[in-house]
Amino acid sequence: MDTPVWDQSRLQANHIETQRTAEPTNDGNILGRLGALLKPVFFSTQHQRQIDEISAELASREAYFQREISELKAQNAEMARDWNILEDCYTDRIVDVDNEREHLAAELAESQNIISTLKTQIANMETEWRQKNSQYQDVVSSLEAQNHNNASKAADLQLRFDAACADFSKELAEAKSKNSFQQVKATDTEIKSSWKDLSFLVRQFIKEHCPSSFSPSMLQKGHVVNRLPDLKQFCLNPPSLLQSPFFAHSLFETCVWWYLYKTIFDPQADYWGGKIGRGFMSACTSLGDLISSKSSSQASSSLLPVFHQWRSDSIHYLQKFGVFNPPPREVMAAKMVDNLAPILNLTQNGTPAPAAIADALEIIRAAVRLDEIFRMSKADYTVIISKGSPPSRPPYFGFPFDPACMEQKSEFAGFGDRNGSHLHTVDLVVSPAILKAGNNEGENYHSKQFLVKLGVVCNVQRFLAAAQKAQDKTTSSARQDEHPSSTPTVCTRSRAKSLVEGKRPSDKSEDGSDVDMLDYPGQDRKIEDR
Repeated sequence: MDTPVWDQSRLQANHIETQRTAEPTNDGNILGRLGALLKPVFFSTQHQRQIDEISAELASREAYFQREISELKAQNAEMARDWNILEDCYTDRIVDVDNEREHLAAELAESQNIISTLKTQIANMETEWRQKNSQYQDVVSSLEAQNHNNASKAADLQLRFDAACADFSKELAEAKSKNSFQQVKATDTEIKSSWKDLSFLVRQFIKEHCPSSFSPSMLQKGHVVNRLPDLKQFCLNPPSLLQSPFFAHSLFETCVWWYLYKTIFDPQADYWGGKIGRGFMSACTSLGDLISSKSSSQASSSLLPVFHQWRSDSIHYLQKFGVFNPPPREVMAAKMVDNLAPILNLTQNGTPAPAAIADALEIIRAAVRLDEIFRMSKADYTVIISKGSPPSRPPYFGFPFDPACMEQKSEFAGFGDRNGSHLHTVDLVVSPAILKAGNNEGENYHSKQFLVKLGVVCNVQRFLAAAQKAQDKTTSSARQDEHPSSTPTVCTRSRAKSLVEGKRPSDKSEDGSDVDMLDYPGQDRKIEDR
């Protein structure tokens, strides 16, 4: 072990001091000898003290190093434990890695097998796809060849069709130049006026020869609904309307118009030439639909005037040759009255009054005059009685209200709200509409207009509910004193009269008193909203 630096400097100082003391002086031998005698003792004591200090220092250092050694041994032991733990972990990790490597090797082998299988399947699928694609290309080539042939045939047929149309137009033009028929022409104003007159005759017929409404016993006794099965297709609940003084006449009017449509205004009606006339009009309808379906082509635009010219001339020819032999108007009127007998006022003998047949004859004559104009004119008129296509097909009610082609009957103008708006669903079609295409000169057939709109009634069920509330209220009031019970009845009847006459019911009764807002249609919703 090396001596510390500070110990070496102390020893050097002591050694120099000893040498200096040992040197002889000039003071005498006594002092020299005394010094020589005391010298060992002094140095021995000093040396011993240094030795003790060095020993203490050595002991302190030994203790220090022992502590260091102990700490190093403890650290060494701890490091040995950590090493053992790390060695165990490393051994376990080596085992896990070996196992994982074996597992991955197995998965790799399996994946290689799968890849090999997939490659085989892909190769087979590619082979199969090539075969199918080849077949597909063959089919496509065949279809393209057929399409080319069909296109050639279509082009040839179109040329032949255009040539035939040109020949047809030429022949019709020649026939037109030789035509001695006087063309039937009527202005829109005349059509509307004649239709208005016919509508008046229908309403007058109903007013004169039909009851105001049916009681339940009358319906059951007369079997009205069963004898007029068409009633079930006109509205949702025929018995309710037949019992209502507000709707009964409208339903009767529907029945009359439907009879006129089926027997006269229907293009294939039997009265117009019987079987021959029905077949001819059916052919005209089909041919007209065929031409209209080609409305985008130039040939169609030129064919429509020619077609309607041919239709008008052909009807004139058939009429001239006596093919059309309609039954006498009197017979048609008698059949009309017989058909409508369930809703007519009958005599004591159970037969319609002669006046009913006379009035029906006026209706038949007016309807036939209009129908002759519709059939013989170059303009294309269509009488529409429903929302279906053709115009005699369902639906007959329950479709949305369309102001472009419909109008609420004037006597029911208050059935929407207070100003008659917000009409949503048509509950009853009362009178037909007239749609016109083209003009009397045989031109402009792509322009269409409604000369007469479909007469409809909306919100029937809501009004019936309001009427029932009013009736219940009247019944309840009738059980009270005699004086108060009369007022609601008078109010209700006065409002019913104003509705039938087409007037708006007021909020005052005949004596000027206020009346319940439920007494007229369209008001129950406002009260509920409040």
